[in-house]
Amino acid sequence: MPAPAPVERPPGLGPIAAWSTEVPLPVTGSFAAPGRGSVRADMVSAAPGSLLPLLFVEVDNGTESPPILAEKITRYRRFFARTVTQGGRDTVLWRTVWTAPQQAAHPTLAIVFTKKMNPAAMETRMREVARLTEPQWQGRWTTGHTAPDGTRDGYRDYDGTVPVIVTVLELLERRGPHG
Repeated sequence: MPAPAPVERPPGLGPIAAWSTEVPLPVTGSFAAPGRGSVRADMVSAAPGSLLPLLFVEVDNGTESPPILAEKITRYRRFFARTVTQGGRDTVLWRTVWTAPQQAAHPTLAIVFTKKMNPAAMETRMREVARLTEPQWQGRWTTGHTAPDGTRDGYRDYDGTVPVIVTVLELLERRGPHG
């Protein structure tokens, strides 16, 4: 009897072994015994060499209110910023487990909204979560110099912020990882 044909997967997903589910992210405590205020990632994708970066995924089924989801994002930021001493040097805890490009201060957090609701209600929910989490991802405005005409220039400093991408499950189902 011939072996079954391999299942074709969309490009860019990396191996299935790269995905972990229900991963504890200790804000305090350890990975084995996370302390109070820690968060649990619904999924983590860690596939060095694949097209996907280190990616933490929070799936929103609409069962938690926007303030509760926003608080989770705050806890992700606290976890990403947590440092430990290793070999006499301080290093961020997540880098002791996962790899990511050195310039990445924090890994990307993907929020996937799954609830089947009318588009207006979904957009309202997404905007409310974005509003409540601005301090986590928006960056701080830093002014530069003042021009002779009185205008000021500047830039956003994203140091310490969490890169967040947001999508809906329907787009992922239709278009794969680029949805």
